[in-house]
Amino acid sequence: MEHPGKHQASHTTTPATTPIPELIREAHQVIRTLCSGTPAQQLAAVDGNFTHDATFRHTICRVPSFGDVNVPLLGAVNSRWVIGCIYRWYKVLSPRIEVDIESVVLDHKTQRLYVSMAQTFSLFIIPFYYAKVPLVTVLRLVKEDDDRFYISAQEDYYEPEDFVKFFLPGAHWLVHIFQWFTVAICVLCALLLAPPLKAAQKIGGWKMD
Repeated sequence: MEHPGKHQASHTTTPATTPIPELIREAHQVIRTLCSGTPAQQLAAVDGNFTHDATFRHTICRVPSFGDVNVPLLGAVNSRWVIGCIYRWYKVLSPRIEVDIESVVLDHKTQRLYVSMAQTFSLFIIPFYYAKVPLVTVLRLVKEDDDRFYISAQEDYYEPEDFVKFFLPGAHWLVHIFQWFTVAICVLCALLLAPPLKAAQKIGGWKMD
């Protein structure tokens, strides 16, 4: 990963040489810029830290990997360009975003960064509304010819009750109720089926393992 700047180098999975503290420190800066930077800063962060064919997966959107495609009026478009549009629109939806990064852990074997954080955002269409949403972001890294790491894939993971806070204020309680209901169903079914299952084990030698 690097500070904002354009690139399009070929990538490999050569073992890391960048010092781990520096890599993690850069990850903090890049994430904050992507979430809360100006549109120009966001664009520079995407161009300077994602591979041109990077992928993006979110609960409600997905960007597959593809290289440059010539589009009328737009010119060369690739998956990194689409990711930049997603971040730009995210900033429009919530002009003010605060990011609290709790931890950044690097898995050396898989070359993945696991980022645990929380975003506090406010929708411009709902005055005075804001929500703090925790999530885990997984960044797949590749090392390119310039001996730096770039993001080849980003995956964002939310709990259901946290994700609904993005667009339905208060709806997380509905998710909680549904979760409690499914727990009650599991307990009820386990109690009701316990006697016949126990009998089946004794009579027919049926095993559940």
